[in-house]
Amino acid sequence: MTEEKKGLVVDVDIKKAILLTSSGEFISVKLPNKGPIPSIGEEYSFKYSDIPSSSYNKFVKYAALVAIFLVCFVLTSVKPLTTESLILPQMESYLIVDINPSVELGLDKNEYVRTATALNKDGEHVLQNNDLIGKPLKVALKQLIDKAIELGYLNTEVESQNILLTYVPTKAEASTKVDSSELVEEVEKSLVEKNITANVDTITTDENVRKEANDLGISTGKYVIFRKALENGLDITPEELQVESLGKAVKKSGGDLRQLLKQAKKEQVTQRKKEKIAEKLKEKIEKEKAIGFKINKDFRDNIDIKTKVVNNIDNLKFDNNQKDRLETSRTEKKKQSNEQKNKNNKTKKKSNKAKDTSYKADDKNIKARSKSKANKKSVKARIKNTNTTNKSIKIIRNK
Repeated sequence: MTEEKKGLVVDVDIKKAILLTSSGEFISVKLPNKGPIPSIGEEYSFKYSDIPSSSYNKFVKYAALVAIFLVCFVLTSVKPLTTESLILPQMESYLIVDINPSVELGLDKNEYVRTATALNKDGEHVLQNNDLIGKPLKVALKQLIDKAIELGYLNTEVESQNILLTYVPTKAEASTKVDSSELVEEVEKSLVEKNITANVDTITTDENVRKEANDLGISTGKYVIFRKALENGLDITPEELQVESLGKAVKKSGGDLRQLLKQAKKEQVTQRKKEKIAEKLKEKIEKEKAIGFKINKDFRDNIDIKTKVVNNIDNLKFDNNQKDRLETSRTEKKKQSNEQKNKNNKTKKKSNKAKDTSYKADDKNIKARSKSKANKKSVKARIKNTNTTNKSIKIIRNK
């Protein structure tokens, strides 16, 4: 029979997929060696020739029913059952590619692409007729860059072109961590093949930042740069970043994309250091607890001495009488201090007057002495003149 049937993909790997048909049957079908791998939740067409032996299929049917029953039981006992929790695959991490276009790739633990989402209209153009699902990350990334080149988003005529790769692990301790240097190398290889020059940068952030970016309607990478632009006082909007490339939008606002990227990477390094310190501190506490020791009081104080000081200040409470006594004491001390200052000022004034009087008396004495000396000189001069006159008279008489 060559008739095609359709079913909803509920599980998939490289060789086979389990489908839920419209009649409620779970069927395992072989996947072709070449061609795209369907994603969970996608409608997939198959032929009867793709179905393995009936005995195996029968086992799959009942095994799947039992599995679904168990999953429903567990999920409803822990949290409400939703379509999303059954259909959407669990992502290990995301890689967001910003050229403009902007595209987000959802990755599993083996670094295979499980979802490809356009984050703007240009992203839709790049993903059109470009099946990335089920491809290894490097292959999908090369395919994406080649498509962007083919559609003219990257070309040889423009010099200042930018490609930003943003890696987002969904958990703090992801089982796989993408090697950013290998991704940059893969992108640059594709660019060299087409004689295209572009700056390729990578940044890493967390799931919270990704959610904030989604709420704002822009890619995670653009959101990181948007925050840095605002910190630097640039006039830029999410709407501009949605339709324009990072380089154009930042330049238009009077900023420098290279500088903003540098700041973002520096903040990323600082954040990593803080996380490492927090991890070491946590390990030390857990270790001391495990071997039965209590944390030393001084060690606790050193964890956050600032918080302790603030708490101590907040805990100081005075009743109304204590406040009144404290205010009265302060007022009296201030009054006494002012009185003492006035006394000191009066004493200084008296002392200064006494000094002035003494200086005046000294001046009079000096003047008096000067007059006395002048009088003595005048008397001597007169005596001398008198003696000279007498001598002259005697000489005349003798003649």
